Amino acid sequence: MTGNQRTLSLESSRSLRWPVLLVYLALCLFRAPKVIWPGRFWAEEGVVYFREAFSLPFWEVIGTANLGYYSLWNKMASITAAYAVPLRFAPFICVLFALAVQLLPAWLLLYARVPALGSRLRQVAAVALVLLVQPNQEVWLNTINSQFFLGISTAIILISTSANRLTRTVRLGALVIAGLTGVVSCVLTPFFWFEYACTRNKQKLYEALALTCACILQAAIVLGSPERATHWHLTLLAFVLLTKQWILPVLGHGAAASFATHVVQHQLYTVELLVPVILLPYLLLGFALTRWGSRHAWLLFSAGILIASLSFLRSLPGTEPNWILGHLSTIGGGRYYFAPNVLLGLVLLMAPRQVGTRRTHLRGVFRATCVLLVVMMITVGAYDYVTSKQRHLWFFDGPSWPVEVQNWETNQADRLQIWPRPWSMELPKADGQDPSSDPRQIRGRR
Repeated sequence: MTGNQRTLSLESSRSLRWPVLLVYLALCLFRAPKVIWPGRFWAEEGVVYFREAFSLPFWEVIGTANLGYYSLWNKMASITAAYAVPLRFAPFICVLFALAVQLLPAWLLLYARVPALGSRLRQVAAVALVLLVQPNQEVWLNTINSQFFLGISTAIILISTSANRLTRTVRLGALVIAGLTGVVSCVLTPFFWFEYACTRNKQKLYEALALTCACILQAAIVLGSPERATHWHLTLLAFVLLTKQWILPVLGHGAAASFATHVVQHQLYTVELLVPVILLPYLLLGFALTRWGSRHAWLLFSAGILIASLSFLRSLPGTEPNWILGHLSTIGGGRYYFAPNVLLGLVLLMAPRQVGTRRTHLRGVFRATCVLLVVMMITVGAYDYVTSKQRHLWFFDGPSWPVEVQNWETNQADRLQIWPRPWSMELPKADGQDPSSDPRQIRGRR
């Protein structure tokens, strides 16, 4: 390619950014209009964070941790919703905060320099993966799950560089917010230092320092919180990873549900000898990346496995069977696997471009397999996007917030129903607050 051709290609790629970003925004909004307006509170977003912001002075809200870790973005959204608008518009503010975070990974993919995603087609495919990869129903446009989109954004920052001061500043700010919002992004901190050690790039040093400082504060809060009793179900982990990271995003909910049912009925998750067979996709992809992959593909591959594994192992409360086996279902704990699945999709999208110059049969098979898997991920996700309101009603339908507020203000109801059913929350009335309703006493799911 000549210099003029490269310049034209670069200008064409730049001109594509805003149209792609606008389409992405439109698809975020149109999937479930009821989520956008009049808005909704999702689970702990209302029961914990908004209730706390509505009931307490903002300086007390900022200084408290909830659910065992600190969530800065959730608190900023809830405080704004509690102070800036009347109560009937409060959920809409949280939706806007969630939308901003959901746009961030797409913006980073389009405006950062990711060597393996240099072509227009790969950039569009990467944005499509963020939008469509399964399972994404539970993380859709709510601040309580913004940490997973922030985790994806952190991973994109890890493998990319910025061309100007504005985007560098945005990236540093995003890393600080990500590190102080949940623990997903904190898991990636060692990868940033590894990348800096490999490149000695000053920008990577600043990014590693920004994330590290945030994670030190997050770690202090997590270590100071009561320890949650969990058990390390390592054999079951292999089956969960196969179901959630491969079968569900590639073959869809029907195939994943059938496989999970077969595993549970025959108690295959107790057979340790099956673990190497179950983990075969990871072994094959790891072998291929060793021969033909890049350092960045390896970083995302490792980070995705680590996030998915830690999310599973640290989310199981004791030995309760329903919770343990729930991760095998298509929707149980789905929020924990969305970010790892996006990272896996990006690895597959990057891998074919990082092969060597020598042509081999295995290299061709690897390339074709990666392309096929990415196409299937996007196709399955697109089908779910179109049918989600009928197939996942639990996630995309719920009580009308304006009606709930009216009933509450006219004393027709003591509690406000929120999404998903049957979640509800109690807010203090203007004439006084019941001390027993202190939201800091609430214990929600992790």
